Amino acid sequence: MRILTLLLLSMSIVSAHPHCFIDVYPAVGEKKITVKWVFDEMSSQMLMMDFDRDSDGRFSDAESRTLYKEGFESLKAYDYYTAFFKGSARLPTGAAEGFRASVEQFRVQYRFTLPLPEGATAVRFYDEENYSAFVVEDAFVRKANPGKTYRVREFEGDMGIGYILELK
Repeated sequence: MRILTLLLLSMSIVSAHPHCFIDVYPAVGEKKITVKWVFDEMSSQMLMMDFDRDSDGRFSDAESRTLYKEGFESLKAYDYYTAFFKGSARLPTGAAEGFRASVEQFRVQYRFTLPLPEGATAVRFYDEENYSAFVVEDAFVRKANPGKTYRVREFEGDMGIGYILELK
């Protein structure tokens, strides 16, 4: 009985961590935010094995469309792990547009654009189920927004660390 209990406990501990790490580069415009996700090496290799059907180290237009249909489109149900706020009130996240996948330095990247809700004061990047860990660093924000200054801060969510990009 002890072995079964230890096994069940260890399984719950193992499942309580992210399986994918994603660096986020949010470029803020007046009416939209363009998001670049850069996946960790392990996740990138898995995505390449699944979607780079001709194994040429890049995503063709057809492969990118398949990746969109099978690996990105369903993230709408999770608001693409991107939540907009006006103060403490959550604003609706619109549909992503302009999705494209690429590979740079052996790491898969997704780029997509979301409408910036009117009056939004902050953007939160967080996976409430803790399967993906999103990382937003000041350097990523500066690189995506040359000449602009935004504050990034961490917050402690129910399932781990998330990031908030303050817009105003």
